[in-house]
Amino acid sequence: MGMTALWWWVDRWRKSTAYTDMTAAEQGCYRNLLDEAWLRHGSLPNNDRILSKISGDSRAWKRARTAVLKHFSLGADGCWHNATLDDILAKSTQIREWRAAAGQRGAASRWHNKAHGKANDKGYGKRYASGSGSGSGSDLKKKSGAGAPRRNRICPHSPRCATWTECTALILEEGRRTKAQS
Repeated sequence: MGMTALWWWVDRWRKSTAYTDMTAAEQGCYRNLLDEAWLRHGSLPNNDRILSKISGDSRAWKRARTAVLKHFSLGADGCWHNATLDDILAKSTQIREWRAAAGQRGAASRWHNKAHGKANDKGYGKRYASGSGSGSGSDLKKKSGAGAPRRNRICPHSPRCATWTECTALILEEGRRTKAQS
């Protein structure tokens, strides 16, 4: 499992009513709830026993509950949500999706250039464009069997894809299907 990071703007926090109007104990409970909400994709259960555990101090929670929950609202799903956190989650999701799509486009471009013996402007595929090495464009057409083309050693599909472009398109489609199912 990877690490999960929450964007936190100190200047925004220090100017918020959550900071200015709450005691240190209330702030601690509030921040613990925000951390947990982030890990739970923006929602907290509407269960006081669970919230008191999440807050980090069940005795402090009894005193802090009213002040802390003023900064949350019950959503249509029956869970507690924080509007600012929901906004940050949405923006983070957009950025992650944009970066994933950019990475897929870059990978598809590199695979395409390698398969066609071209070097792109970033230098990817130069070894393939030069005609040297076991994965050059000309070698893709010549070798078979034990000395099979590089694509036959990397392509995870059965039967093997005929081109890098075909393999990349298939991998991208599999990724889209997996994402849609989750």
